[in-house]
Amino acid sequence: MTTLHRFRWPLLLALALAPAGCGILDVSNPGPIEDEKLDSPESAAALVYGMSHDLSSSLNLLVEMAAVVSDELTFSGSFGNFGGINGVVEPDDMNSTWRRAQRARWVAENGVERLKNSLGEEYETSANAARANLLAGISGRFMGENFCQAVIDGGPPQDRSVYFERAEGYFTEAARLADAAGVPIYKTAALGGRAEVRAALGRWSEAAVDAQAVTTGFSYDAYYSGDNSSQLNAIADETQTTYQFTVYGNRWAEHHGDPRAPWDTLYASGGTIAKSANGNTPVFQQNKYVSLGAPIPLVTGVAMRTLQAEAALRANDIDGMTGYLNDARAHYGMAALGVPANATDAWSVLRYERGATTWLEGRRLWDLSRWYAETGPAHDDFMANRSKCLPVSEDEMQTNPNFP
Repeated sequence: MTTLHRFRWPLLLALALAPAGCGILDVSNPGPIEDEKLDSPESAAALVYGMSHDLSSSLNLLVEMAAVVSDELTFSGSFGNFGGINGVVEPDDMNSTWRRAQRARWVAENGVERLKNSLGEEYETSANAARANLLAGISGRFMGENFCQAVIDGGPPQDRSVYFERAEGYFTEAARLADAAGVPIYKTAALGGRAEVRAALGRWSEAAVDAQAVTTGFSYDAYYSGDNSSQLNAIADETQTTYQFTVYGNRWAEHHGDPRAPWDTLYASGGTIAKSANGNTPVFQQNKYVSLGAPIPLVTGVAMRTLQAEAALRANDIDGMTGYLNDARAHYGMAALGVPANATDAWSVLRYERGATTWLEGRRLWDLSRWYAETGPAHDDFMANRSKCLPVSEDEMQTNPNFP
């Protein structure tokens, strides 16, 4: 995105805030920092927290947009310019979503290069360097999973696989550095992220090996804060407070009681079903993100089990697929599934289990789109009349001289 070349690091660091629960890397908000001072080793932690902030900010819009297009949520808001209604999204719907997602990717990738220069030999054993590469990989993975084309820093449009290929490199580097720095959580998250992008690139056996390294209970999250309006979880705010989105009217409304995709009917004081912000649509309230500071999972062990399950099914191992899915279900205290009778039934089970496990995490649009492109029992026709991915924004098309 061309405007990213003019992005100012002082603005980033003015926004940077250490997320809760980060342990060894806890720091306070550093406030505005002059650009040249970011090239010192002392600024490494603040630099990485800025990357984390931008990733969390980008997910607020990206997860909502992808959720509406992929039928995880129904838009029921009072603002009429939200794209993706009826599953169709246009370039002029994407300006803010694209801008934030591209900024998160650019800030992380550029920050990695700055850390290489500022840390010198210390880069090789730096926990900050490991986390920076991890965040760059995750940002790239989200771009590849959701956007139709890859555009890198004002360059020409390319196949979306470019995002996955770049992300794989960052995940590999993150795992190496985390090992050297002795930060196992970053290594595990990096291997999980690499598993997802290798699967996206069609390298399922390699993906399954990486996924195996992630324990079922593992979760690496994007952090939010309910104490600051610029850092709250927007999905929680717009479903728990202002009712801009509802589960009513989509496929997940048919699956009440699944602990992985929790929602409940909201009632008004008179006992009638509450209405959404548009004054008409019933509020079926998602309860995955209840508080304004609720984290959004980025890499989880339960998602890894569904990835291994799909790899097994692609190798015609229905028993193995069922075993992996049951491992994930056990994490939620759910009853075990029986082994499906045939490949058609197995794919139907796999698609639902994967969707429930990754519900409202910005992953569903990619899964539905790639299954739509499949033939045979893997094919899912749900996306037939919907956008298969999010288009490049109108702003990018108009300002990027390399865009046709």
